[in-house]
Amino acid sequence: MTVRTRRRRVICFVDDDPNELMRFARAMEPRFDVIAGTSYAACRQELERRKLATPDLWVLDLYFPNEEHGSNSPAELSATNAKYLRLHQATAEFHEFLDGIGQGVAGGVALIEKCKNDRRPGGHVDEEGDTGGRSPLPRQGGCRGLEKTYAGR
Repeated sequence: MTVRTRRRRVICFVDDDPNELMRFARAMEPRFDVIAGTSYAACRQELERRKLATPDLWVLDLYFPNEEHGSNSPAELSATNAKYLRLHQATAEFHEFLDGIGQGVAGGVALIEKCKNDRRPGGHVDEEGDTGGRSPLPRQGGCRGLEKTYAGR
């Protein structure tokens, strides 16, 4: 009897911060094979060494140094992390404030539900869900008309 073992999924993670690479690998390695590097080239090289054409998933740092700047220094990474922490704290305070004044995701979802039923051309759903045949959009071409109407304001 042959026992087939299932190949673990491979994730490539590219980030310029070595601390992020370590945190990611520590969190994901119990379930995945992780290839982590500070550049695309480093991950690509490890893929080739393992004779893999591509990973199952790429996870990329969206705030990555451009090629002209090169790698960030440890001081730059530390300053970036400090500013990110302040941003995260400010975001949490902002969400607390929004909750306090009754604004949240539930209101946005309710609005989506109202608009989701608006399928007729020129139709409009008012607060009670009545389409009434009215359109909230300017007559000059729907959303494109709105862009023209409000451009430059």
